[in-house]
Amino acid sequence: MKIDHLYLSSLKNSVTVKEALQKARFQLLYLGLVIIIVPIIGAVIGSWITNSVYWFWLIALALPMALLQWSYCVVRWKVWAYPRVDNIHLLYIEAIRHQLIWPIGSWFSKTEIRSEANDQLLKYYEEIIESEEEVVEDDPTLAFETVLFPGKHLWALPLFYLGITIVLTGLTWYRNGLSLFFWLFSAYTLYRAYLLYSELISPEVQPIIIGNSGISLPDIGFVRWKNILLPHVTPETTTLHLHFCEDGLDPENEETLFTEIVIDVSVYSFPTSELERILKIYNAREKGQRHP
Repeated sequence: MKIDHLYLSSLKNSVTVKEALQKARFQLLYLGLVIIIVPIIGAVIGSWITNSVYWFWLIALALPMALLQWSYCVVRWKVWAYPRVDNIHLLYIEAIRHQLIWPIGSWFSKTEIRSEANDQLLKYYEEIIESEEEVVEDDPTLAFETVLFPGKHLWALPLFYLGITIVLTGLTWYRNGLSLFFWLFSAYTLYRAYLLYSELISPEVQPIIIGNSGISLPDIGFVRWKNILLPHVTPETTTLHLHFCEDGLDPENEETLFTEIVIDVSVYSFPTSELERILKIYNAREKGQRHP
């Protein structure tokens, strides 16, 4: 299929980045949540009415169905949005930051259901996205240092497991021993809640301090930006990767040995895409590479 560049150019500037993101939230986020929530509600109501645990197979199907819906709709959204916005690079960055799409080349991006024509069109735009040089713009609202604390929002997950335990135990008690499955699943959810609680209160989970001069890491201490090479965050695994050398060594020297550390940032109350952004800004401030 030959790409009609004249037609694509006629679509440009017809949609703002904000409007494109709003449509993405509906197609890629809200519909997926509906696909997950409806089977859960149906399973609970169905098992309550019929006194059968077989309804809970709906819950097992919910996640694959949501992934299938995303894989199909994300292609339709990209084909619609990419030609119509003025700043495709900004749209791409913002869509990743709001966790609507995955970065180019990631495993989940390979699950997209593309026709031959859509694949050719999207590869054309992906080349444009990857060929644009990223400019690190300073953010005047960003303080001279940012502290990452263990996330209070993560308490929601152990509380969710605890809530399921209470509900299932209540159903089992009310139905006078409804099923061994209920007892086993209740025990599992209670165990998961305990593990998550233990992880959140662990003394090993310490704050990370990121500032204009460098970054202070748990068990490592303070490392200056001039000694750090390739700071980046991997969204798929929610890990922070840093290569750094000892103070006093020349990072530009090919013989300099670097230490690589990997930190799980999923326990911190900070979006991975936003963490990637502030790392670049602080790094650019220290090295004088920012653009005001």
